[in-house]
Amino acid sequence: MAVTVIACTGLKRPDMPLDPVCGAGRLDLLPQLLEKGGDVNEVDANGDRPISTCISLGRVDIAVELVRRGAELDYTNRTGETLEQKMRRFGHDASFDEFMKKLKQEKLLPKQP
Repeated sequence: MAVTVIACTGLKRPDMPLDPVCGAGRLDLLPQLLEKGGDVNEVDANGDRPISTCISLGRVDIAVELVRRGAELDYTNRTGETLEQKMRRFGHDASFDEFMKKLKQEKLLPKQP
């Protein structure tokens, strides 16, 4: 399945089968990939997840859909950065802020203790 999606999108990251959904903005492929065993919380060699790719590429709609489908927000990558820290370090502030705003509007933010 990942090979098919990679061929459609031109992306070549077999370690992250959901990345093509994010990279090419192909939200329509997400259900099919998840049915075939894709994981919204899959981790690449850097400890990053598909949600990170989506936000960094400005694909906030897809990042929100990943959360709807169970993507975790409370994780750190291999270097110990949270999702927010990584996005801000690479200058993706606007996308991250838009993402958080949409999560709040849709009541998808985790409850704080």
